[in-house]
Amino acid sequence: MEDITIRSQQNKNWLCRVIILIILLGYSSSLSLHSQELPPLPPPGDCVSNDLEVVDAFLDLDDCFQCEEGQVIKVPIILSIFNKTQSFRPTFAFAGQLEVTDAEGNVTTEFVKGCDDQVGLPAGEITELSTILVDYTCGTTLRLTDVYLAWTDASKVTGDDSKNSCANLLSIDNKTPAGFLDISPKCGIEPAIIVRTPLAGSSTFTDVVCNDDNGPSNNGTATAIPSGGEEPYTYLWDDSNAQTTATATGLTAGNYTCTITDKNNCTFDVQVTISDALAFSASATPTDVSCNDDDGNAADGAIAVEVT
Repeated sequence: MEDITIRSQQNKNWLCRVIILIILLGYSSSLSLHSQELPPLPPPGDCVSNDLEVVDAFLDLDDCFQCEEGQVIKVPIILSIFNKTQSFRPTFAFAGQLEVTDAEGNVTTEFVKGCDDQVGLPAGEITELSTILVDYTCGTTLRLTDVYLAWTDASKVTGDDSKNSCANLLSIDNKTPAGFLDISPKCGIEPAIIVRTPLAGSSTFTDVVCNDDNGPSNNGTATAIPSGGEEPYTYLWDDSNAQTTATATGLTAGNYTCTITDKNNCTFDVQVTISDALAFSASATPTDVSCNDDDGNAADGAIAVEVT
């Protein structure tokens, strides 16, 4: 009986593994479908329409959102789009490069595309559209470069088979006779779109150089480097002088905090540790003059100094 129970449990475990594998394979197939490449984008000269304008771009996060540097969160990018025409535009799409810059200035890029055929763009209004979901690393800044904007006429979208649906607009089969993505002339190009990110900050510093007989030195410095948020920024250090510049000077060894505040009164605290100068000692080993002769005093004495 016990053997039958064990075999039954093993069969259940095997069945669970098979089900999980099927789910994962289906999920993988779905990812492959959504990441399918587009046909080549048309030459810039083919995009002559100027119907739409991206007036803002930002991450869909709460005001003054904060997270730890390096933490990764999934968040939509929102594009604010001004429809300058007198006609409703049911579908909007874009494609371009997402440029990510970290606190050290390292830049990475990836191709991204997005489309919306559910909200639509009313005539003469600014509409916010959630376009793509990205993995945002806290403390980085974002911008979209080499951006192609595309839109359709006013025909209604009733399903994926509609002429103006995202499924058709961004299809691998939606090509011109020349082999380009068939979006012209209802398209435009923007060289760069800054994506607003939450206020964050990093720092650089110089440690105390040395101490002397008068006591500890105060020649350490620290600089707060803001990113994201909205300029202008203000600064407040918690040192004895409550300095209000990006760079604090005259610091002794210790821990310091600078509170960065942006235009929207969002704040971010940057922590800095200034280390003390390394202690050292010195010793001297003399070598006496070997001898004197009729010509006077010899000059072969020496002193060897060792610093540790």
